[in-house]
Amino acid sequence: MAGLTPVIGSAEDLEALAAVARRRGRTIDAHLKVDTGMGRLGVAEAEAPGLVVEAGRSGVAIVALMTHFACADTDEPDDPDSMTREQLRRFRDVDRAVSAAGAPLRVRHAANSSGALWFPEARLDLVRTGIAIYGHGRWPAGSGPRQAAMRLVTEVAQLRAIDAGASVGYGATWRAARASRVAILPLGYADGLPRRASGQAQAAIRGHRVPLIGVISMDIAIADVTDVPEIAVGDAAVLLGRASGGASISAAEYGAWAGLSEYEVMCGMSKRVPRTYVGEPP
Repeated sequence: MAGLTPVIGSAEDLEALAAVARRRGRTIDAHLKVDTGMGRLGVAEAEAPGLVVEAGRSGVAIVALMTHFACADTDEPDDPDSMTREQLRRFRDVDRAVSAAGAPLRVRHAANSSGALWFPEARLDLVRTGIAIYGHGRWPAGSGPRQAAMRLVTEVAQLRAIDAGASVGYGATWRAARASRVAILPLGYADGLPRRASGQAQAAIRGHRVPLIGVISMDIAIADVTDVPEIAVGDAAVLLGRASGGASISAAEYGAWAGLSEYEVMCGMSKRVPRTYVGEPP
């Protein structure tokens, strides 16, 4: 058994979990999610106490209460009337109501990354950080050093000499204004480098930022390395994250090339990109 604790976000969820409790002949612990303003998942505030009573009759113990913030990444922390603080107030009201209804609550949690970083009172018993784990998102000034935890790296597969006036890539959208040297990188939009970043994206190779030229294709991107003659076949080419020589590329910058948020960048890497985990195991 994985030892996971399920979340109930609707009466239908409770019904399904109660059926499992009956089959197993034992009480099952669950977290109750309440909608305090996100308008997405979770039971309505007014329905929560009644659902707690029904859960107790059905072999399900509501041991934790949770909600999700809608505006923590944009709300100002010094605004007492912000949406985040309004959701916290509503959450506390629900907490009192479900406790009075007999819920054996042991844990309360509400804060996502921005909630945990900007609203200390929202940290409660647990936090559910996502993008902050990667070292990205909205961090308060003076919060200490942080590093991006994710990198997208390929290598120089070929080096080619291009005559002045010659074109590169689909549609011949880029033509060399001078005799040039280009690096062929085996990575494209099928890997998570958006095609619409064409003409904007860069790579970091041997401590230098070099522009990607032409249209990014499914499997190939091309970098103009004319001004960095020391670049060689096999050199690492960093598209996202830490690189040597102070030439790192942030998720915000990577996203800006294609009109994406940092969240989309983090989630947008193709499954075909090999993952290498670095560091000590937990």
